[in-house]
Amino acid sequence: MPVYRFGNGKADGDASMKDVLGGKGAGLAEMSKLGLPVPAGFTIDVETFVTLRKFFTALKDGKWFLPSWFREEVDAAMKELGDIEFSVRSGAPVSMPGMMDTVLNVSPGRIYDAIHDVVISYDSPRAKKYREIHDIDEHIGTAITIQQMVYGNKNNNSATGVVFTRNPVTGVKKLYGEVLFNAQGEEVVAGIRTPDKLEYLLHKSSGATSQAYFELEKICDKLEKHYKDMQDIEFTIEDRKLYILQTRAGKRSKIAQAVIAVALMDEGIITKEECKERIPEAIEFPTTFKTKAIEEA
Repeated sequence: MPVYRFGNGKADGDASMKDVLGGKGAGLAEMSKLGLPVPAGFTIDVETFVTLRKFFTALKDGKWFLPSWFREEVDAAMKELGDIEFSVRSGAPVSMPGMMDTVLNVSPGRIYDAIHDVVISYDSPRAKKYREIHDIDEHIGTAITIQQMVYGNKNNNSATGVVFTRNPVTGVKKLYGEVLFNAQGEEVVAGIRTPDKLEYLLHKSSGATSQAYFELEKICDKLEKHYKDMQDIEFTIEDRKLYILQTRAGKRSKIAQAVIAVALMDEGIITKEECKERIPEAIEFPTTFKTKAIEEA
């Protein structure tokens, strides 16, 4: 089927379907099944994208239309979600960050224009160059996720941010992240405002967002145990309500990799064998740490 729904504690897919739903779509499906507060939506699978890409590129006069079977599937999914605004994003099986268009604040009446724009952006010069540089097969394709918009810029009790479940530099078990109040995600990426430390959620507006912080703590713990690794999580708070937008294994220093591996073993999250496999072959400091960790494992 071309459309895979997610949200409200249910999903048609799961984390194992990265080749079908892309990394983003598979992650959203998995988090939905875990009961996390994920904005509802649906993902158009990679196979359908490939069909649409061929369809659009074959049209030379600038006019385009969509197959009836595709419209029927999308119309049904949109009807279930209601008359709200959506984001339309790509999410490939192999990450290609920022290479394809993202369309925000899309009304139901414009959803097909947004899908078209994302599909054709796959063949933009920057996307082609990225695939060439990183040796990514141009035929791999991407999934497309249509998702309910949530607004980190709704008011002063709204925010957007990122959080690592452990410090990515030292490996210390403490939430490490940043948050921008009254802002959307693209403002974080653009770097046009200086973000606050994550802990500021506890103090902003006399603690109005403190409940979101405590909820985020619990979700970070749940995701880390589920995926058995340190996570890098994107979130939005809309008028004090927390939404989780994405999670993935967090990038970290070599020292943090070793520290986190041993800690996860000590906490019973990974096995001794998995710990050994995760400790880097060479870390600048401390060289005795790896030896001690392996001996203890």
